[in-house]
Amino acid sequence: MKSILRILVGVAAVVGAFTASTVSAQRLDGLWFKSKFSAKGYLLDSVSGAVSKYSTSAAVYLHFTWTGAEYSIDLWTLADGEWSNSYSTSATTIGLGENFISDFDLSFYFSGGDYMSTFSSPYIASTTNSTGTVTKATYAGTGEVFDGFVGDKEFYGYFSVKGAKVDPAQLPFTP
Repeated sequence: MKSILRILVGVAAVVGAFTASTVSAQRLDGLWFKSKFSAKGYLLDSVSGAVSKYSTSAAVYLHFTWTGAEYSIDLWTLADGEWSNSYSTSATTIGLGENFISDFDLSFYFSGGDYMSTFSSPYIASTTNSTGTVTKATYAGTGEVFDGFVGDKEFYGYFSVKGAKVDPAQLPFTP
């Protein structure tokens, strides 16, 4: 009788562990992050060879959607006076709290055809209530710009994106 009870307790523990990991895998589903993109580096005029310092910043929004195996992540930027889903990618998270995305690529598109393609490993911190709903979340990523243009000049440098969970009703656009 004790061995049957131990087996049942063991099975319950295994089922609980798989359920917990499944719930965790959806923690960020539906979340929006209002963020600030900042980049610093240098512009290279490939015709003259002139180099100049450059920095920029812009508001951006990230949206996470769980697809069943990974997240679809949409990046919204303001370009030429219009908000648009300017880039979409997919990624898996790492950690029980889905705290990291390894070698994550994002491309930022802005007015006049300016863009910056990036790689980073962002950190995502979140707090949940007793039902597992995310009540607070922050996003912080830094990394390299591996391809970028500002006007007709090449951009070389680094970037950061920092933001916090925002209620979708507060978005400045309709997704």
